[in-house]
Amino acid sequence: MPGGGVRGDELPRLVLLRARRCAARRGDVQALRQPAAAGASGSVPGGGGGVRGRRRALVQGGQGPGRPAAAGQDRRLFRRPRPSPRGRPHPGRVAERLPGPGHALYGRPRRRWTAVVGRRSCRRRGRRQLAKLDHAPARGRADAGGAGGPRQRCASRHRAGRSRSGALGAGRGLAAMNAPSQLSGAADVTETLFLLPRDVKCLKVAELTARLRDRIGPVAPGQTVITRPGFRLIPRLVPEPLAALVEEFRQPSLITDAILRFGREHGEDPAVILEQAFDALATLIQGRILVPAESAAADSIAPSLGAGQAFACYEIDFLVRAQDDSEIYKARDAAGEAVALKIGRADRPEMRAVLQYEARVLESLGGEVSPRFHGCGMDGGRPYVAMEYCEGTSIATAAQQARAAGDRDALHHLVGSLFVAYARLHGAGVLHGDVHTGNCMVREDKSIVILDFGAAIRIGEGAAASRGGIPHFHDPDMAGAMLRGRMPPPATPASEQYALCVLAYLLLTGLHPMQSIAVQDELLRQIVRRPPLPFAARGVAAWPKAEAVLARGLAKRSERRFASVAALAAAWRAISLPKAADPRPALDAALAPLRDTAASALPPLDRAWLALRAALALGDGELLAAAEMWIGKAEGGWAAQAVAAQIARAQSDHRAEQRAIAAFIAAAGAVRAGERRPATLAAAEVLDGIGGRPVDASALVTWATVQVARNEVGVADANATIGLRAALALGRARALPYPEDLGRRLGRAAADGRGDPWLWADAHFALGTARFRRLALAAPRPETRTGAAFAALRLHQLTGSPRWIAAARGALLAPAEGADLFDALLAVELKAPERAVLPAFLLPRVLGGSA
Repeated sequence: MPGGGVRGDELPRLVLLRARRCAARRGDVQALRQPAAAGASGSVPGGGGGVRGRRRALVQGGQGPGRPAAAGQDRRLFRRPRPSPRGRPHPGRVAERLPGPGHALYGRPRRRWTAVVGRRSCRRRGRRQLAKLDHAPARGRADAGGAGGPRQRCASRHRAGRSRSGALGAGRGLAAMNAPSQLSGAADVTETLFLLPRDVKCLKVAELTARLRDRIGPVAPGQTVITRPGFRLIPRLVPEPLAALVEEFRQPSLITDAILRFGREHGEDPAVILEQAFDALATLIQGRILVPAESAAADSIAPSLGAGQAFACYEIDFLVRAQDDSEIYKARDAAGEAVALKIGRADRPEMRAVLQYEARVLESLGGEVSPRFHGCGMDGGRPYVAMEYCEGTSIATAAQQARAAGDRDALHHLVGSLFVAYARLHGAGVLHGDVHTGNCMVREDKSIVILDFGAAIRIGEGAAASRGGIPHFHDPDMAGAMLRGRMPPPATPASEQYALCVLAYLLLTGLHPMQSIAVQDELLRQIVRRPPLPFAARGVAAWPKAEAVLARGLAKRSERRFASVAALAAAWRAISLPKAADPRPALDAALAPLRDTAASALPPLDRAWLALRAALALGDGELLAAAEMWIGKAEGGWAAQAVAAQIARAQSDHRAEQRAIAAFIAAAGAVRAGERRPATLAAAEVLDGIGGRPVDASALVTWATVQVARNEVGVADANATIGLRAALALGRARALPYPEDLGRRLGRAAADGRGDPWLWADAHFALGTARFRRLALAAPRPETRTGAAFAALRLHQLTGSPRWIAAARGALLAPAEGADLFDALLAVELKAPERAVLPAFLLPRVLGGSA
């Protein structure tokens, strides 16, 4: 056999032993107590439910005190082998390359992805393979009959629990135990035919839309996203070799057969593949990506009822939504009234308890902030609950319309109505348990109706119920428990208040309070450690009083939040709308030379940039056309091409943007030594948001990579801070990873007294360190009037404080001679100070004393 090392008839025994190891690490008591298969020598260390011969009951996913780590638990999937002392790869380890030259198979994944194997920290383990993407989280249900910790068993007696975050008692990175474990009986693993269902999507990251690629960030070549539409599962990012192995299950197959085929195809030892890949396969099995071929989970989701069909005492109208555990239909009762009919699937018996509990909650609320309860029961062995069919608009859509119109009055009323609705819900003694935009609807009278009470609990009963929700809305206590692999704390009004303030921030800005991160563990760390970003840092006009209310509701410690959601609603009602200063007189003077095509003291490049910024601030298409005209008259060079690329982006002219990028690279090849770092920063400005546009910027990324490497030499020269800013900007644009020694270089700059408000603000946004925020506020600002004004605008974006806007406006009103460009540009940027920028090509003139 290619690769040698194991016969096909030996592989089932190895699978059995590997399954028992996996069960031992995950605390699966039934698997540990199962007798070893024939031919297996000995038992798993720590087997029998105890350590050193003593029996010990294990909490689900936990390890008893003193329990030794299972062999190989910290192995990395398909990791690179180290050479043996004799120069050959160690036996039992996968080779780095296939026998043919140049055919890389098991390259190392990038550092950014969360591992699924073992319990050691990602930092100690080094490389990470299989990541949970938070943008479509799982929403599983605990098995009411499964073994679990005390809290989960109590939840099972109370009702079947729900979790969008996975089994919190399991090892870090493991998928949710959404169905009875296929590994609970280890012998079944060698006898069960597993299938990758037809509706499971294995999509290469390179084939995703530009928007999704930008959200995921840089990944190694060949990375694949695995997801299953309609199932409450966590999409996962997997390396190329694992994706190829999973594809072996498109036809029903034993694990042993799939591994043997994969080994023959790639010339690898099947025993080695089994050792390296088994934990990942087990995770996919428990996450219902790989399912038994004869099970109902192998079928695609399809509606079970058609229009006009009778169910209980209702007539089906049409399907609203289908999931793997339930269906929601619009139906009509005997009187012809429209109802929403939520029906559990016949193969999900736990749904009976879930829907019965939801029915009791709806009935107790009386339809004040929820749909009115109509009835519940069983029909044909399927549970159902009927409720009012609510007409209205999604709260996310209503907020987007208000933001597009610039109507902060409407946004204030919308968020206030949200807080009032949840205050009434809490007043009725109920926690919703699943706060997000999809569960709130705006009625015609502008009131809020709350939907989906399947995760609701009574206040005070949080300790008896499992918690769920979308990770973006987790409070710091919940996020910290997930990071540590512990059972979550009980849900409380304070934890739901935090989720409501996250939702309010999202409605007001269109963005989350933290930087959006695709890898769940990184997002959870931000929730635990980082404060919410000011509106200005997200490119949204500051609203200090609203931000202060939300900041209190988003406090890391629950006792520092409002005493109740009712108190939060009262504080929100007291907020007055901000009054923006009228910049029109200064703007009129600034825009006059742009509309005049006659000769001007301003060079064409300066006029093009000024016209572009004015067009973006005012939404003026005529000014954007003027910017295109003036950049066409500018002399060629990297600065002109960088501005041309940004003008093309504003016009959504992707071909022109592509041409400008190519011209930038050509011009930057002859850049002088003193302009190399500003040119690199300009490249970062061009690359910002490039992942969301159909533009090939790989050549520009390659050029920037070379420049960043060169910038590490001579970091103490006059332009060193610009080089550091370029590295930070490229990382923020997700064009390049942050340099590994970035922290050291920033520390050296701070120790040497170098740095300016721009550098330290960029460092704070990138690394989230409070020290950099303090350095930005304490850093000396430029002595020039214009430089000091633009530094004040950057500090406004850092803090959200309006006093920095006042400082910048004061500089504009101060008398000065000349500097027409900078006065005009400052007047334009004051129109939208939260989005003010100082381009790289102007830095030497602003900071060098010419303004």
